[in-house]
Amino acid sequence: MKPKSVGVYLLVVLLVYFVVAFFVLGLIGNLIVSIIGFFKFEVWRFDGANIKGALWVGLTYGVPVGVGIWVLSKIKEVKSRKHKGG
Repeated sequence: MKPKSVGVYLLVVLLVYFVVAFFVLGLIGNLIVSIIGFFKFEVWRFDGANIKGALWVGLTYGVPVGVGIWVLSKIKEVKSRKHKGG
């Protein structure tokens, strides 16, 4: 369901989307580096620490981006309400 107003529901949706997006990007990045390392040095270095690191990346980058986009949307909504109201 697509949020129609800038509220708490939109904030939660943005936070979940961006945390998951950055988590997946971090996981893919770690996996690519592990694959390159495997072919170059014949050592597989992908374990739980990589998943924990990718989760940390998802949280540290996803939360500020999600909150920032929500704040900008809220400012835009307030400005458009002021112009409509007079």
